[in-house]
Amino acid sequence: MLGDFEVFVDSQPVPAEAWVQRRATDLVKLLALASGHRLSRDDVLETLWPTLSPEAAAANLHKAASYARRALGDRGAIVLRGGVIELAPGAEVSTDVERFERGDIAAYRGDLLPNDPYAEWTLGPRAALRERRLEVMRSQGHWEEVLREDPADEEANRAVMRRRAASGDRPGAARQFRALTEELSRLGLEPSAETLALQRELTRGPPVQATRLLDAPVEGREQELASALGALQRAAAFDGTTLLITGSVGIGKTRLLEAVLAQAEQFGFHTLRGAGQEAEGRTPYAPLAEALDPLAERRPELVGALADRAQLALSRLLPSVRRPDGMAEEPVERRLVFRAVAELLDRAAAERGVVVAVDDLNHADEATVALVHHLARSGTGERGLVVAASGAEPRWRWRSVRSNAARSHRWRSARPAGRCRRKPSTSSRARPPATRFSQRS
Repeated sequence: MLGDFEVFVDSQPVPAEAWVQRRATDLVKLLALASGHRLSRDDVLETLWPTLSPEAAAANLHKAASYARRALGDRGAIVLRGGVIELAPGAEVSTDVERFERGDIAAYRGDLLPNDPYAEWTLGPRAALRERRLEVMRSQGHWEEVLREDPADEEANRAVMRRRAASGDRPGAARQFRALTEELSRLGLEPSAETLALQRELTRGPPVQATRLLDAPVEGREQELASALGALQRAAAFDGTTLLITGSVGIGKTRLLEAVLAQAEQFGFHTLRGAGQEAEGRTPYAPLAEALDPLAERRPELVGALADRAQLALSRLLPSVRRPDGMAEEPVERRLVFRAVAELLDRAAAERGVVVAVDDLNHADEATVALVHHLARSGTGERGLVVAASGAEPRWRWRSVRSNAARSHRWRSARPAGRCRRKPSTSSRARPPATRFSQRS
């Protein structure tokens, strides 16, 4: 009955054509499942023919018993006596269900009576046998087999995640977690706190930190530096923001940006840095590809946790991201690229915090500016800071970013953003000119 319905009499199979009446087959199945292979007459009638009158149900029972005896080749195969119906009381009856329940794991060849998926009297026993088999596989550590039966089993998924991480396959552990969340989502569920804690533990790796270009301290800009580092402090306290630094060439924007990156390193944040390069022809997305590709290369498990569609979008942007297996090479809409970048940064921010710095934004292409605009508008996570530095030329491409940053101080609220605007100092002192910090309201 496990995997299929077959009957053997004296080790010889009863041919399928012998079962000319379904009611006879159902009667034998029902009795084979019953304890002691016997049931009361009333239970049989109520189970097999609940909608018929007692007289009609009794007539069906007698016909079913007659056809079953004929199929089994023995008048004693079905016995109705004293209000009780028995299956072959004068013979030894053994079923694969009984062998499995006694510990013969090999007896389980499939679900109980798979050709009767909707018969009510099979539902309870089928579920109980299936759960029993899962318990056995769990006890033996056969986690892949458990997942083939139940892809949403969190214990099995956690075990596979741990094993893959222990073998050095951190991207594989991330993919396993993603598969689990997708399966649970289809069921209208979310991962348990235990699973989420394991995912954070397994995916937490070393920070990816950008090469520092300047190490000199920031001088004469104490107010601006304090404001910028205050934005970073808020990001570290799960209050992420966007910071735009504007000013003319040579006024010290890059140095302030480097100071923010240096402090973020002390916090253990990922620090990602890219810059616009006017001389290189404003290659689409080049500054952000420069910033994000080291993260994808050194922490592939963060990419692996994303959906295949997001990975496909990132593969068009970042050299270190491969196109997922089984996905065709096809154009990717800009909005999908934007969303994929935001999701990747959200993973990085949730893990240990992230600062994304884009210098010389005024030399970047329109696609890069639009993506920075998207990040400033939608945010990438609560422990994140987007810092953009731009020359003072009033170009529409970055002006929209500035206005949007002013609306996106918190990625998850509408409080206004900080903006560092640098103006030349009137002081005759030789050190670099001072700056003024303004807060939009």
